[in-house]
Order: sequence, then C-alpha cells, then structure tokens
Amino acid sequence: MSGAPDKIPYAEFTASMRVFLDFPQVEDSMRAEAREIIGKIMLSRAQNGGRPPVDVLSDYLDAGADAEKRLKFIIGLAGGSLEKIKRVYAALFPNMPWGIRHDGQKRRRIATFLVNPQMEPGIPRFIRESFCLPANWIKLLQDEEYLHPIAHNILQSKYAVRMGDALEECVRNIAADCSCQWEKGAVTIVDNKEVDIALPNLGEPRILIMSSYQLTTSSSQSSKANEQAKMYQDVQGYNRSRRRLGRTNAIFVNVIDGGGWLDRSRDLNRMWEECDYCFSHATLGGLREILAHCMKD
Repeated sequence: MSGAPDKIPYAEFTASMRVFLDFPQVEDSMRAEAREIIGKIMLSRAQNGGRPPVDVLSDYLDAGADAEKRLKFIIGLAGGSLEKIKRVYAALFPNMPWGIRHDGQKRRRIATFLVNPQMEPGIPRFIRESFCLPANWIKLLQDEEYLHPIAHNILQSKYAVRMGDALEECVRNIAADCSCQWEKGAVTIVDNKEVDIALPNLGEPRILIMSSYQLTTSSSQSSKANEQAKMYQDVQGYNRSRRRLGRTNAIFVNVIDGGGWLDRSRDLNRMWEECDYCFSHATLGGLREILAHCMKD
C-alpha cells in the first residue's frame, strides 16, 4: 500500500507486551463473582451446629442447583477429582445414573465415603487413599479468608476469557472513535472463519482484525497460529485477484497480549509474521493510523 504505515518490529512489539493486563471493569466483575461463589460454597455456622461430620457434609451437599458446585469443592479439598468420585459412585450404585441432588440416601453415602473412605472396603484401597479431607475441613468451610483464593482459582479460566473480551472491546472502541463501521462473524475470503472485527463489514472487508489474550500457555496456541497463518494466506490470495481488477487490498491485523503468548515465543513470532500489522494493548494507538489510511476512501 502506497504511503502505508510501517509494521512494528518484532522486538519492539514483544517488549511492549505485558504478562497481565489491567481492566478495572473486569477486576470488579470477577471480584463480585468470587463473592458469589464464596456464598455458595461456604458452610454457615447454623449448618454445622456441632453435629456428626457425616450429617454436616450430607446437609452441605443438599444444596439444590449448587450441589455439584459444592461437591467439586469438597472433593478438591479432599485431594480427589469429580471424575474419580463418579467412578466411586458407579461402584457403589451399579447401573444407576449419576446424581446426588435429588437422592438423600446416595448423598449421605457419598458424604460418608468422603469423611471416612475406609468405611467402603469394596472400593480399592489405592482409590480410597486418594481422598483425605483435612481434619479441620468443617472449620475451613466456614472461613471466608480461606475460601477467597479458592474462589478466585475457580474463576481463572473465566477471568482469562473476560480479559480477552476486554482487549477486543478496546479495538472496537478505537474503531468507533475513528467513525468506522465494523461487524463480527464468518468472512468468506478466509474460508468462512469467524473474524473478531471486520471493517466495514463481513461481505467486503477492508480490514480484518483478530484479537487474542492468553493468561497461560496452551497447545491450542500453535493451532491458533496455524489457523491464522492460513487466514492471512487467504487474504493475500484475495488481494492478488483484487489487484487484477484494480481494487484496494484488504489487510490482516493481529492484536496479541498476555504472558501466555510471551511464553510461546515460536507461536508468537508466527502470529507476528503472518499478518500485515501486529499490536499489543500498549501499542494499540497505532491502529488509529492504520484505520485512517485504509478506511479513508
């Protein structure tokens, strides 16, 4: 493109990236959700009442729609997993569908197993020894300070998604500030892959923007890098046909940030290479120049 802005060099781009991004609206919403989770998994002192532990746990798990959430938490406290307790359940109740929510007898037997796994000799010893509630588990269930980081850990994957959404929202806000129309959805020129932001529309886009925030590393990042490389190749093929008709090229833009990407340098480098422009959150201001240049007609 004649007079087009330069792409940020790779070293400058990576130096501008951050392990964590700070979006106050996300932090506030996640804090509120953590409080809600604590309210659902916390054991009230009235529920305890100095009763036998099996009674306490059986009643704790009698929580309607929150029963499985509480079960997952108590299993984690015991060092087990939901999958493993489902195998125990299948052994204790052969040919019975999974569920303790509506059956007090099954709920009490699972509670008995969690409080004292050795009471079920029909379960292999190795499996029984996989579960061990701490001696002070009732006290821990009533300790809001103890439950606070646990609730946050439960929300880790949702937090990463919300941060990614907030990063994408920053891009949309810049487009709006620049009076640019945009759409989100499947775009024909990239084999009907979903594009986060297509300007001005999905049918004949001038700019395609993909946004990605990664809090942690994942093998899916390699798949994403491969998929977006193919999308960029499709855009380049589309542009070759447009040039023959004397029409303006479309451009492909990546917006990338987060420690998960910084720890996958090979995938990150490919994401930077396979696009026309690449921005971090800190360098997003440069997108305004791209929009001004490419959307001026």
